[in-house]
Amino acid sequence: MLITLVALISCLVRLFRLALHRTQYPYRRLGEPKAPGFRSQPKPLWVRREVIRLKALMCEAGTCRAIAQVFNRRFTTKRKMTVGRTWVNETIRKHQYEIRVPKKRSNHIRPHQNLNGLTPAEAWVGVDPYATGIKDEYWFEAWDGLLLADLVKKQIESDRRALRAAGVQPQ
Repeated sequence: MLITLVALISCLVRLFRLALHRTQYPYRRLGEPKAPGFRSQPKPLWVRREVIRLKALMCEAGTCRAIAQVFNRRFTTKRKMTVGRTWVNETIRKHQYEIRVPKKRSNHIRPHQNLNGLTPAEAWVGVDPYATGIKDEYWFEAWDGLLLADLVKKQIESDRRALRAAGVQPQ
């Protein structure tokens, strides 16, 4: 009986010391929130767009840490805005489609001046799109109507007609 009473008292003393120590030296354990219900302010829309643009440009080399570092280097002093790599990761996961559209546009649709009017995908494969006619006509619209495949096709056809009228055989 006496032994259980002593063990109970020593246990209470330890708990009291722990509580006293906790109030004197408040610290957070890893993963504990800073305050109950703590949430950061939502980021403005331009931040999300810029992160998506950086991911589309950086392709495979664009890890979340690298994107966060590039963003923070550019906009910490200018606009007083920073992002963490976890926020970048969540944003990239949520907006995969918005990342793929600019990549597809840049690699498969938009011709580049340094590649003699070819898209990077055509230059990589070695295909000359002007050597053969149009295989299949389909509707493609991206970036809120800024790029319309039907208009691009008509422009290519009018360029070919102009070359034929000038006596130059299109390649």
